[in-house]
Amino acid sequence: MVDLTRKQFLSVLAGGLCLSNQFVQSVPNNNALEVPSYLKGYEAQYRINPRAAAIEWHRNAKWGMFIHYALHSLRGITA
Repeated sequence: MVDLTRKQFLSVLAGGLCLSNQFVQSVPNNNALEVPSYLKGYEAQYRINPRAAAIEWHRNAKWGMFIHYALHSLRGITA
């Protein structure tokens, strides 16, 4: 095993952090502007607030809420 001093360890760690930061900044972020296919017509709203656009799409789809009720839903009831 290699004996590293504290100074050497911190130097290597700082160099690694600097290089990783440079790599992250050099990668373009194209996913930030991609609108999901189901949100066609909501592109402008999606760029402002993606969550609000998805909620608005769901409300306009008028799917409502699906609730499943079955025997396993009856907690602690015995016949």
